Amino acid sequence: MSSIGGRMSSRHSDGGGNSGAIATRGSKATAAVSKVRAVPPPAPVSVSAAVSQQVEWKRRVRSEYHSILQHKRTRRAEEAKVAWSQNRKATTGK
Repeated sequence: MSSIGGRMSSRHSDGGGNSGAIATRGSKATAAVSKVRAVPPPAPVSVSAAVSQQVEWKRRVRSEYHSILQHKRTRRAEEAKVAWSQNRKATTGK
């Protein structure tokens, strides 16, 4: 938007409708959007079911996190063993 001669101008009209006699492709689309039904709210879930679901997710996340940490520890240990072996071969020539 820019100010020209004391009034604001824009590339697009802010009126939302057709500002001229020529119909645009968007004019029919805006009418169709207003006919869209609202989505009904989800079915109520009991509090105990929601709590048990939350506990289940926490257990899964904790388990996955510890699995990832164990994998990182194992990989680091294997890399150290390989590095030690390569250094030994390089220094002793065996």
